[in-house]
Amino acid sequence: MQTPDLPNDPYQPQQDMSNAGHYPQKPRQTTIPKTLGILNIVFGAVFMLIGAGTAIQYLMMPMFSEMIQAQQQQMTQQIDSQQKQAVQKLLEEQKASVSEDEKAEIQTKIDQKKNQSRMAPPDMAEMMGMKDRRVIIWGVINGFSGALLNIVMIISGVGLLLLKGWGRLLALWVAGLKILRLAASTAFYCFVCVPIIAQGMMGVMEKVGAQAGPAQQPPALEMGTMFAAMYWVQAIGFALVASIYPIVCLVLLTRPRVKAVFDNAPLTTPE
Repeated sequence: MQTPDLPNDPYQPQQDMSNAGHYPQKPRQTTIPKTLGILNIVFGAVFMLIGAGTAIQYLMMPMFSEMIQAQQQQMTQQIDSQQKQAVQKLLEEQKASVSEDEKAEIQTKIDQKKNQSRMAPPDMAEMMGMKDRRVIIWGVINGFSGALLNIVMIISGVGLLLLKGWGRLLALWVAGLKILRLAASTAFYCFVCVPIIAQGMMGVMEKVGAQAGPAQQPPALEMGTMFAAMYWVQAIGFALVASIYPIVCLVLLTRPRVKAVFDNAPLTTPE
């Protein structure tokens, strides 16, 4: 006759209770890769268009400079024509006048009109650095390199959405290269392009001051220094803001929980 198994029967085989109370291990879930994947695609598409547009704009700068100069010459000719017409009208009035005093008064107006300084419009191409090849080269390289990196950023975003290991590695490379590109581009702009633009502004201000007269001549040196400082602050501030997202990507994509999603590391947690 078979006897029932007793809970504490020493003759029965003992069960291994070392894993008692533990749940089966499951991979820890996180939404970080897919969230960064969506952001990479969105940001990459937007900034790719901006970078390509910037590069094309700088490529077209020489043509824009010629157009601006042609417009300025047209404005100058129009001002000269208006001045000649005004003088001719005064001469006709003087000829028709019978009073010597009136003729003398009109002659004074004619002399003033002829001696009136013609205010030429400022050279916008010179103020914006469009006439210097270094500024144009910087703009083209900066725009196209940004567009290229953002295309790769879109590809990495697709890889992150599909939870592919190559997507994570590509996103890390893109983030690092973006930071390096921002540092190099900002340094070149601040140390090379900004002095050129500031010098152009000073030159234009000096010309405007010479036309307006010594009393109205603006402090070109002080204004140039102020503009240079403003462009420095603007460029460095933009670089710092633009570096935030790449730094966030580098930090989040190197976290153990995120790496476990791609390489199936034994990082687990109970339900």
